[in-house]
Amino acid sequence: MIWQLNEVPPQPPQPSFPNLDNHPSFVQAQPSTAAPQGAGAPAPPDSSGMPSQSPPPEKKGIHPAILAVIAAVAIMGLLFLLLMGSMMGIALLGFFPGVAGDAKATQSAAYWRGEARPFAILEHSQSGSLITIIAQNLETNSLKIGSIKLEGTAGQKGSYGGSDDAALSAGERHTYRVQLSNPCTAGTNYEYFVTVSYSDPADEGAKSMKGAKTLVGKCS
Repeated sequence: MIWQLNEVPPQPPQPSFPNLDNHPSFVQAQPSTAAPQGAGAPAPPDSSGMPSQSPPPEKKGIHPAILAVIAAVAIMGLLFLLLMGSMMGIALLGFFPGVAGDAKATQSAAYWRGEARPFAILEHSQSGSLITIIAQNLETNSLKIGSIKLEGTAGQKGSYGGSDDAALSAGERHTYRVQLSNPCTAGTNYEYFVTVSYSDPADEGAKSMKGAKTLVGKCS
């Protein structure tokens, strides 16, 4: 058969096949989108579409009562250490009496030379039972010393009475000698309470000065 060029030849019939898409043997199991239940399952999304985060576990600190007990124990330990240090210091001073005596002599000299009023004791020394004292009038008016009484911490006593001595003008010094009841031992420390009776010639009134600190020195 001869076809013209502008004619389309007839198409052969196409074979027909049955639709097997829904056939039971060709249906494949679809993966489940449901999240597994139990531990490790992701949290459901929140309103923003993001998975919600579970809050972190709460950290538990030390109970305040325990902290108070620890602080109290620490303070008690510190006080104990301070007490032990003080006791050791006292024991050392007792073991070395010369150190304690020198410290007391330094404090005594600082008082009698700079703090005592109206008289300062600038120098003092004892040999045997005789003690020599150099006193100075620190007031602006004249003062007259009537007596100097010494009383030792070991029971020694002595006094000076100079009713005939002239008054000391402002800043004037004078040497006084006091005879004591007991002699001291060379190289040992002496210590006396001092009481000075004096008068002001301007008003003729008797007055008394008692030292706030003892007079401490070393026997020669």
